[in-house]
Amino acid sequence: MLAKRALFRDPIGAPSDDQLATALEKEIFEAVNNLKLGPMGFGGDHYAMAVHVEISGAHTAIVPITVSAECWAHRYSKARIYNDGRVDFLTHPHGKICENPLHDMQF
Repeated sequence: MLAKRALFRDPIGAPSDDQLATALEKEIFEAVNNLKLGPMGFGGDHYAMAVHVEISGAHTAIVPITVSAECWAHRYSKARIYNDGRVDFLTHPHGKICENPLHDMQF
């Protein structure tokens, strides 16, 4: 339900009413766009158009996190993002670490 609430926030792109969520939205938005992945990972300045965060209580045995990104057909690579800002791109079929996600693509 929270993912749906975040996705359909009115108006779209509006910041959260929660100050902590708003700060997290801004931090994630800037970090994602600083990766310079561009649309569908083909390079460029803007990867995310908006980041919506909703915060709710949960049972301590679970930590629910939902990420909605593009459509299924475009989700090809995986990445590990560290607290210090490092990013390891893990390509889907091979599971190898790739410095540049565009390196193995054929154009």
